[in-house]
Amino acid sequence: ASDFEDGDLASTDLQWLDNGSPLGAGATVSTALALGDHTISLVGTDSAGATATTAIVVHVVTNLPPVCTIDTPADGAAFVEGDSVTFSASCTDPDGGGALIANAEHRWDSDLQGPLGFGATVTQALVVVGDHTVTVCATDTADAAVEGCTSIVVSLGLNQGPSCAVA
Repeated sequence: ASDFEDGDLASTDLQWLDNGSPLGAGATVSTALALGDHTISLVGTDSAGATATTAIVVHVVTNLPPVCTIDTPADGAAFVEGDSVTFSASCTDPDGGGALIANAEHRWDSDLQGPLGFGATVTQALVVVGDHTVTVCATDTADAAVEGCTSIVVSLGLNQGPSCAVA
């Protein structure tokens, strides 16, 4: 930005606003914008205190899916048929301020056994022998049609009886 009397304005004389709230100062400012419409304004102030403002409207429509991490059990864990297994995950919304996704928005499924439950932590008896791909998905905080998922594989074997011998 430039001024007739001052020439090029110093970066401290340039203020950026998002819907009236300060974003920063300088010739450029980098920031992440939340979903929705934003009026981005640049206000230049010269040495005499006179100001000029220009603005654009930015429509933020891209929505990143939640990011989920399965905390327990570990990928590759092994269990015996009928064991109650506790599955625990944390899911965050990267463009929702990194906030944790609400407990009710977590859904757990097994490719062999089907639905396992809802919530950040579920306990379920696994009864289908084999390698289960267990997936947790979380619904986005801004758009229920967007979800983020992650999976692990756990193995479920038959409960073998003890070995006995008579001598």
